[in-house]
Amino acid sequence: IILPILVVGIPLVIGLFWYVQQDYQVILSDYQQERILSRLNPEAYPGTMYQQDNSIQAIGSGQLIGKLFAESESAIRGYRHVPIAESDFIFSVVGEELGFIGSIFILLLFSFIIYKCLSTARKAPDRMGMLIAIGIASLFAFQVFVNIGVATAILPNTGIPLPFLSQGLSSLISGMIAIGIVLNIRLQPKKSTR
Repeated sequence: IILPILVVGIPLVIGLFWYVQQDYQVILSDYQQERILSRLNPEAYPGTMYQQDNSIQAIGSGQLIGKLFAESESAIRGYRHVPIAESDFIFSVVGEELGFIGSIFILLLFSFIIYKCLSTARKAPDRMGMLIAIGIASLFAFQVFVNIGVATAILPNTGIPLPFLSQGLSSLISGMIAIGIVLNIRLQPKKSTR
């Protein structure tokens, strides 16, 4: 299953990066093109990487146990300000305040939520419930991967919130509704076959 994904995925990604660099492309706006090109050549776009550079410094400054209990002042609230730290870059706050151990704990919590969604899909009474639970698990996995990827400068800045942690009521309500749907699927009795 991995070989077909690689055979299709690698040329697709190479083609996308080639297309983004062309002057005549019309799919992406200028700022979107800058964000992608800044990943390939960070020195040419220093302003584009400002948030992510400060985010990496904040995560690294948390070290093993973080600054929450060790120091009263943190880089997030101090001189190396990460814009929008309470929403798009909340993982940099987690990394700095709770350190490596806290970051791993948060990742384990998200892994547990995704695992429970997938186990609900496996035990779903019908195909529709299974597909909904898999979709919700995929949604959470995608949001976690992209948000942490942006905070650690693996991916370009996108603005996707980290579920249940980022500031914003719409994201929180959406996450709670999704978990409620998964719980409802889990509580449905198996249909009897006659």
